[in-house]
Amino acid sequence: MAYRQDTTRRALLKGFPVAGAAVFLPHVAQAASPDPVVEAYHEWLAARREWRELSELPGNENLDHPRMLDLQDIEIDAETRMVERRPTTLDGVAALAALAFMHGLGGSTCPEQQALEEDCWDCKIAGSIWRACTGREGRPET
Repeated sequence: MAYRQDTTRRALLKGFPVAGAAVFLPHVAQAASPDPVVEAYHEWLAARREWRELSELPGNENLDHPRMLDLQDIEIDAETRMVERRPTTLDGVAALAALAFMHGLGGSTCPEQQALEEDCWDCKIAGSIWRACTGREGRPET
């Protein structure tokens, strides 16, 4: 089989087998202890989920519910731990890809704006890595 010169990053990432990732990333083999990035990712997701719920409360149009500031601090702390630690599983790599995807959106909460921003290369690459690591379709869970 001849090597194709026109192989793109996207094709490479899309074709990257999840099972074979440990061959290329030996430190991402199945870890005996919980992945520290995954633990921080779940805290990050929970804080973001609760923040969104509070943002929908009647009378909270200014997003000034006292708990929201605490949740923002929890989210920032979890993000910091995610990027400062090394993932030990494919789920950890997927968590970092989800974080990169969310930051590629530029922080927009408007669905129409997010749809436009998801078309950027940063989001496409992060989404492709997330799908390769998780085996799931769609956009990363943020």
